[in-house]
Amino acid sequence: MKAASFAAAAVVWLGACATPPPGPTSAALQPALAPTIDWVCLLPEADGHVGRVFVQGGDGAATGVLEGAYNTARVATDGRLRFVQADAATMERRYGALLRALPGQPR
Repeated sequence: MKAASFAAAAVVWLGACATPPPGPTSAALQPALAPTIDWVCLLPEADGHVGRVFVQGGDGAATGVLEGAYNTARVATDGRLRFVQADAATMERRYGALLRALPGQPR
């Protein structure tokens, strides 16, 4: 289960690195949309379980833990971490096609 949470978070992170998210953003995310270089969002598993991801800012000094569904950390261009609470609707709008294209869990 932990591996699946990590894999889902990594896919979102890698997808975010490749291209900026398209479309409008929710008002809740506006304050954290300063220029960023990396970000990670912790996604829940199909059964609702949420793992934990430790993050470190580009400056090496800032650290944090994501441990709730859709908790997001962004590393700004100045290296500082910014924490934001995303939601399922925002992630679906931005990355739904990518998330549906992921292979299923091994049996």
